[in-house]
Amino acid sequence: MQLKKKITAERLPIIIIMILAAFLRFWNFGAIPFMHDEFSAIFRTFYHSVYDVVEIGVKQNDSHPAGVQLFIYFWIKLFGLHEPLLKFSFALLGWGSVFVAWLIARRWFNNNTALFTAAFMAVTQYHIFYSQLARPYAPGLFFTLVTAWYWTKVVFDENTKLRHWVLFVLFTAINSYIHAFTLFFNVLMAATGLFFVRGVKLKYYLLAGLAILVLYLPGIPVFIAQLGRGDIGGWLAKPKTGFLFDFFRYVFHFSRWFFLTVITIVIYLSIKYFNKKPAINKFRLIGLGWFVVTFAVAFAYSVFRSPIIQYSTLLFVFPFLLMVFFSFFDNLPKWTRNLSITLIVFAGVFTLVFERMHYTEMYKQGFDQIPLYVIQDVNKYSADEVAVVLQAPDTRMFDYYFEKYGQKPPFFKLENKNNLTEVNSYLRKQKADIVLFGCADYAPLEYLEALQSAYPYVLKRRAWFNSEYRVLSKRRLSSCYKYQKEVIVLDSAGRFKIPEKNKYGVAIRLTDSLLRLKPNDVIYAKVTIDSMQSAPDALLVFDWRDSKGKAVFWKASKFKNFFNTGSSFTVATSIRVRDLPDIPKSGQLKVYIWKRDASVINVDNMEVVKTHIYPVEMGLYEPL
Repeated sequence: MQLKKKITAERLPIIIIMILAAFLRFWNFGAIPFMHDEFSAIFRTFYHSVYDVVEIGVKQNDSHPAGVQLFIYFWIKLFGLHEPLLKFSFALLGWGSVFVAWLIARRWFNNNTALFTAAFMAVTQYHIFYSQLARPYAPGLFFTLVTAWYWTKVVFDENTKLRHWVLFVLFTAINSYIHAFTLFFNVLMAATGLFFVRGVKLKYYLLAGLAILVLYLPGIPVFIAQLGRGDIGGWLAKPKTGFLFDFFRYVFHFSRWFFLTVITIVIYLSIKYFNKKPAINKFRLIGLGWFVVTFAVAFAYSVFRSPIIQYSTLLFVFPFLLMVFFSFFDNLPKWTRNLSITLIVFAGVFTLVFERMHYTEMYKQGFDQIPLYVIQDVNKYSADEVAVVLQAPDTRMFDYYFEKYGQKPPFFKLENKNNLTEVNSYLRKQKADIVLFGCADYAPLEYLEALQSAYPYVLKRRAWFNSEYRVLSKRRLSSCYKYQKEVIVLDSAGRFKIPEKNKYGVAIRLTDSLLRLKPNDVIYAKVTIDSMQSAPDALLVFDWRDSKGKAVFWKASKFKNFFNTGSSFTVATSIRVRDLPDIPKSGQLKVYIWKRDASVINVDNMEVVKTHIYPVEMGLYEPL
């Protein structure tokens, strides 16, 4: 009876932590919508065979191994496509990762380290967010930790059992099929083991490695095919020099209070209850090394080859860094330990809910909210005066929620292959005085700016993560405002003409004294062109150089993508300041028209303006 009570008392803290972790991941779980990354994976399962899923959906159109993609394919075949059903198994693995991290930390260090590690993982948005996505992140984290658990057993336990070797091989092989960086972790972990295994065990270790390689053989053609396309990354921007600093700010909820609470507790406990056991130093080196090497390889590859690093890249090795961070104290009085963990948990949950607003940001997003607002506003305004234009990389993402809500008004699907010329033709046929415009997932903002030249009055503006919705009007109505109130004109060039023989017109030059920029600023260059018979072969160029003349950013918009037959038209190009590698502190921004044919262009006005996106639009990754 006493032993049972002792076991119960020892397990009670981790039981409470696991209950809290489950609550934070599964609260109102059915309300979490799909994100673009999930839709992208879902659409890559819409094939008739497993062969096509792998050949087309993975080899040709993905940068991850086939494991999770195949799981999603079979899951949808069996259970249909529903957010909570598809997400549930991923969230379950994300939740289970907290427990496995506790197991490893207790084996490597001590129970106190394990509880602090588990508590931190339980309440941080970093781990909760990636647990709620039906993507490789939660499975990758779980199987990386399980692999590390059995690796610890085969490398460091004196009496390794056969089942441990078998499970080590099995879980390592599974982990290789989940994510490029879980595969990288397996290689890194295997190499680490060579520094510690000796004698007969080394032979078994090498045989286990050979068995893992054999089990991974079906994945090698996929890996080679993906590399053959150029790179395993490429769609991301190059990382900024302060990436790691921003990563840790994100992990601590961009909250000084949360950070100071954790760091103060760790420093105090490490001084008063310092852990002097030398045997754990090897695990400190292992945990720190896994994180540092993973970051260094991902960052270097992103800078010198192709961008791949993002916060999710470090998810699989971050728990090991946490274990090291919490490993410098031991033998705490229970009340000290429990009070310290309670303070960390309270700070984490408070900032998660009220500062990061996770249960608003995550549970209401553009792909589900824009269709809701469109349905409301189509019913609010007269149908013959309203047109709907929705912009996304794949507008089937909007279709899913229109079908879910049981109402699908006709709308123009503005995808990457479309241009504003097609939108203008659609609007002329509709004869609309009001346009409902929604854009999602890094949609180019040039078309919105040009559209607002024709529909200058804003009846409504809403924003969610990476998404915006606006109701625009040609005429002033009650409770509307003119878009220009959100705009700061940095400079303009007025009317001018580009003759037949000239390639360039008047240029606008802005120096650093005019470019006092913040991350959420958006810079537009736009030009209004008098009516023409056909679209000229011309570009509106955005040329940004630093004080030494080195290119910082270059972008151009083609006139033909904005051309409006029989009337004047507006051409725009834009840049979100946060997309720049770094915000220049000095230099020059030059805006000009580059004409590449013999046409004559009459410019009514050219200007550079500054506006903004709402903080909420990057709120899942950036400060709110």
